[in-house]
Amino acid sequence: MEKLIEITNPKEMEKFVKSSNYLLVDDGLDEYVIHESDLVDYIYNRNEEVTIYKSNGEFLLSTIGFFLNKISYDYRQKIIDRLIRLQLGEEESRVTYYCESTILDYI
Repeated sequence: MEKLIEITNPKEMEKFVKSSNYLLVDDGLDEYVIHESDLVDYIYNRNEEVTIYKSNGEFLLSTIGFFLNKISYDYRQKIIDRLIRLQLGEEESRVTYYCESTILDYI
């Protein structure tokens, strides 16, 4: 995984996150911002327990390793096929980009 950007001002980070399809990731220690298009590859590459929120702070899903834990049925349908192909080794994962953040404190 590679860093996407580096923003230190919380207001700038909030504006950046809400300006596009970005998701907030909390692993219990650190917080990250990822683009929604990188979500499945991020889950697979990260392979840790994380909680992911929409840009407005609303819960989206949680994982245990690269397995889904809690997730809405509709969103699961959106990502499950690619996640299974990655888990079975049928596809290669893409490089994912992230940005470290404490944005969850402000949303």
